[in-house]
Amino acid sequence: MIWSQKVIEKRWENQNISKIVVNAKWASKISFSGEQNFSGVSIKYLSDGEYENNVIPKFRLYSEILYLNEDYSPIFSEYNDKLSAHKFVSSQIELTINSKISLTLFANDTKISGKGTVNFLKINQNNGSCRLDKWKSEGEINTINADVFLLSEGIVLSAKSINGKVIAPKSNVIVGPVLKISSLNGNIIHK
Repeated sequence: MIWSQKVIEKRWENQNISKIVVNAKWASKISFSGEQNFSGVSIKYLSDGEYENNVIPKFRLYSEILYLNEDYSPIFSEYNDKLSAHKFVSSQIELTINSKISLTLFANDTKISGKGTVNFLKINQNNGSCRLDKWKSEGEINTINADVFLLSEGIVLSAKSINGKVIAPKSNVIVGPVLKISSLNGNIIHK
């Protein structure tokens, strides 16, 4: 259960959405689930901190792509005091989508967790961690310092970390969804 100061929930049903693009500047946690029997898209956005009422999610449906961007409210004005540098923004995003939809995430310092199946997954992440449980989809994950944990069978893994470790069992899988993971400093662990 998540306790938060502000909660915004949105749902799109029976829309021709083929892709979701999430640009999460301040999200400390993003969780998503791709489900075959789920219709449409459900998004829960939670925020807290001193800026909780000044940070809003902006949703835009353009063609078949749904965009979610974290941004300041139009009436936001920065605090002008000695403590304003210490004020923080923290948000959490929960997504449930139909497995035929692709998902693209841009995240900074975030704990990402996902499960299920999506059409294609793309993650660009700076710091934090990324954990995919029972994952069955193609995708591409790029991190700078974030560690990636993959719990999956039947997936072809292509993994490389310049300064981190790659720990993966020998796979007998030759044909299947390909998940490409690359990191500059993060570890990549596949079990």
